[in-house]
Amino acid sequence: MARDGALNPHPDLVVQRELEARAAEMDTLRRQHIERTRHDAELARRRYMKVDPDNRLVADTLEADWNEKLRLDTDVVEDYERRAPEEAAALDAETQQRARDLVAQFRDDYRKRAALRRRTLDRPLPIFQIRNPSPT
Repeated sequence: MARDGALNPHPDLVVQRELEARAAEMDTLRRQHIERTRHDAELARRRYMKVDPDNRLVADTLEADWNEKLRLDTDVVEDYERRAPEEAAALDAETQQRARDLVAQFRDDYRKRAALRRRTLDRPLPIFQIRNPSPT
């Protein structure tokens, strides 16, 4: 019988890869959000540029919409630029060490429980427990 670790990658590496994959996915989602806000701002600009200047009420409304979209785009970009270093630091050595410690702790707990289960199953029940099971 092959050892469990022989066929599977080391659990520490699996956890680290999962953390990196999630961080990359979050970065991708934030970049997509930036692209959507830029696209919305560009559409608002086009609408404003196509409006008849004599129709001031519509022009004012479209200009306000364009300004709001530009503000939202600026806020999203600033938020992304502020969070990018924080999220990169989230995968620092300390976090990776904590993840490795959790994996080791889980592995140890699993092995202890498996050993206890084997010991319990290897030991036969006394005859009186087989004949007279306790009421439940």
